[in-house]
Amino acid sequence: MKNFRFLRGFCLVVLVVASFTNCSNDNPDDSIPDDSNPDLKVKFTLDGFNDYQGEYDILNYWESSLQKNGTTEYSMTAVVDRKGVDSDEKAHVSARFYLSFIATESLKVGQVYNLSQINTSGVFSLKNDVPNTFTGICGYLSIEKDNSTTGQIKITSVSEKRISGEFYLTNLHNAYYNLVANSSKNTYEYFGCFDSSIPKYVNISKGEFVNVEIQ
Repeated sequence: MKNFRFLRGFCLVVLVVASFTNCSNDNPDDSIPDDSNPDLKVKFTLDGFNDYQGEYDILNYWESSLQKNGTTEYSMTAVVDRKGVDSDEKAHVSARFYLSFIATESLKVGQVYNLSQINTSGVFSLKNDVPNTFTGICGYLSIEKDNSTTGQIKITSVSEKRISGEFYLTNLHNAYYNLVANSSKNTYEYFGCFDSSIPKYVNISKGEFVNVEIQ
């Protein structure tokens, strides 16, 4: 009888400890923000449209090339999805975004590159029910900088062959408003899909690249 009572008491203690352990580990990642993503490499907001994000080194990377004048051009290719709109199962909806800058010295934390050193391009869908594409025209916009564009890139981390930073670009021109060669029509008009609601200028804000590899 004593053995039975001992075993019953022991089992009860084990049950209570096990229940407490399970409850205390219902969410072992409480300290990690909900939007934490170790694969995240690039993110930005195309103001008035969507938040975009790119994942994985193989799809988002910098390339460097030494110029004849001794400067170095860093060019980033990013393959990005619309956050909350596109899914991994629909890889064809990704947009391709390019960002580059010219450095006159070695990269260092706190270095700011102004617009005269920056270039960018990319094609983005204007509607969430339309897939992104690398070459779309009707229902898309194509960004480029012009004389009214402002912006900068700031380096926030340098670690061997990886860099992190922040960027913004305002008044990016929609290149599809440019006239087609040997024509009086812009690109939309030329392809018969002009819509006056399509913006001529857009902004990119909250831009970040996170520990992106320089290949």
